[in-house]
Amino acid sequence: MGVQAIVDLAESNGGLVTTAQVVGAGIPRARISDMVKTG
Repeated sequence: MGVQAIVDLAESNGGLVTTAQVVGAGIPRARISDMVKTG
């Protein structure tokens, strides 16, 4: 779970991913900002 889960969500939603979708995929909100900073 992590970056690949977000990539999969983006691919299935035309490149858009919401925070709710990411959290629903089991990724904590705190991890989202870490991933954004990392790129």
